[in-house]
Amino acid sequence: MISWWRTELGEASLTHVGAAMAARQFSDGTFSLGCAAAIGQLLKAPHVVMTPSGSAALLMAMMALEIGPGDEVIVPDITWIATAHAASLLGARIRLVDTLPDTPLLDVGKVEAALTSATKAIVAVHLNGRSVDMPALMALARARRIAVVEDAAQAIYSYRNGGFLGTHGDIGCISLGMTKLVSAGQGGAVVTRDATLYDRMRRIKYHGVETDAAGREHYRLQGFNFKMSDLCAALAHQQILDIDSRRNHVVAVYDAYRAGLAGLTDIEILSVDVQSGEIPLWTEVATPRREALVAFLAERGIETRRIHEPLHRAPHLLGPDQDGRAFPLATRLAAEGLILPCGPAQPLKAVEQTIEAIRAFLSEGTGSA
Repeated sequence: MISWWRTELGEASLTHVGAAMAARQFSDGTFSLGCAAAIGQLLKAPHVVMTPSGSAALLMAMMALEIGPGDEVIVPDITWIATAHAASLLGARIRLVDTLPDTPLLDVGKVEAALTSATKAIVAVHLNGRSVDMPALMALARARRIAVVEDAAQAIYSYRNGGFLGTHGDIGCISLGMTKLVSAGQGGAVVTRDATLYDRMRRIKYHGVETDAAGREHYRLQGFNFKMSDLCAALAHQQILDIDSRRNHVVAVYDAYRAGLAGLTDIEILSVDVQSGEIPLWTEVATPRREALVAFLAERGIETRRIHEPLHRAPHLLGPDQDGRAFPLATRLAAEGLILPCGPAQPLKAVEQTIEAIRAFLSEGTGSA
């Protein structure tokens, strides 16, 4: 069986977890602080707060920006649904925008038409380590005094336009889940250059409670328990120190697919600009024969994953004046997009086997569109 994702936590990470256990550090202690410091140094971000997941990071960002009923938040039509839920759970209305023609990223050129007087934030989702056009988006947002949240859940350490993804906007949200370049099992972080937003998120993380020098509790603002386990933080910390080798391997996987699938018809790599600093966390392809290819590979023990469904198919997100038919590009990409076996520990031999199977599928004309 070739799994669609392979990662390796490493002996050093397990040793670090053991050190956390021996020190009796289990919840939001020195190991979480150490992981936050490592992320800040890695991304050159002055303020970092660890979170229990990337989804929690998104929710904390929306809470820090005081998103609520009556507000509207711009979200791309293709993303993991957590991006939209972070705002909708707070009572905000989601405004969806279509993707670029050949890339599942927010089309910044279509954002302005979706803005209203109620728009309070725009979420730039850097799917699979690709960068949204941040210079254009930030210029638009600053002119309108609209906050920008970067969903960099799939983009830790990706770099573009003079900075790491997650550090261009007001708040960046990172995931450290199992299918990420750095994995804590479950975990995440928010990063910001804004000291006021950092202070709000730091307090939101503890139910908005502050304890004074005398040990008295003071309820400052609404929050929740968004603490990260020190055991998870310890697991991630060592991988951050080894992130270059992990990056190099996923790039090697991506390059192998690009070379092996070059020149074939009915299938194309969804490109990632590695030369500019983007990291292809996953290797994605688009093919009009996706379902037949999925079945063909599965019969040969090769696992794949479809890319995210478009959000306009979630009826609880669309308002009465939003037509699901208004997102043709996202609809096509969602119907044809497929993630091939990849990951920082995916054997290159498995990649070669997958390429051979795809070439056999296409040469045989197996299946139909």
